[in-house]
Formats: sequence, C-alpha cells, structure tokens
Amino acid sequence: MIEVLGRDAAGEFYRIEVSQGDAPIRAHVPEALMMSDLRPDTRPSHAEAYAWIDRNRRAIERAISDRRASRVPRKPFDLIVLGSQSPDLPTLRHPIKPLP
Repeated sequence: MIEVLGRDAAGEFYRIEVSQGDAPIRAHVPEALMMSDLRPDTRPSHAEAYAWIDRNRRAIERAISDRRASRVPRKPFDLIVLGSQSPDLPTLRHPIKPLP
C-alpha cells in the first residue's frame, strides 16, 4: 500500500510511504516522472499526481524494492529515491518511527 505524505515544493517531488516488510519506507516520486505521462513542462495538479501514483503503484513499489536491495530500478522509475538517499532535504532528516 502506498500513502502519499505530501508534496515538497522546493524539491518538486511527492513524499510517499510504502509498507514493505516490518517498517514503512519513505521515498520521493519526482514530478518530472509524472509530467512525461501527463502534461510535459507543466506541474501536475495534486489530483493528477495522486491518480498517477495510484496507476503506477506496482512500478513504484518495485523501484523502492530495487533501491532497498541496492539495485538501480528500471527507467524511468530510476528517478525514485529513498528518503534516506536525499540527506540535503531537511524534511527527511528525522528517523522514521516504526508503526505500533
């Protein structure tokens, strides 16, 4: 299951959380990845982004699994990165607390 946590306007990506294994995994889905399917050179609306993430959830989950296993995901989903792979973003410096 994928949960959209919100949009990072400065980073131009959507923060998501995926349940894989024992703990939730956070990742970033760049708007650029969505724009190729929606409207090139135009930022997707929130509704479009959420619908795109839902339509592509299997590929997103595979990309996250690949990243966790230190493999490069298939293009174009290789643009997706785990939250811990972007230490320059202050919103991601806080550890993820396991769900009860």
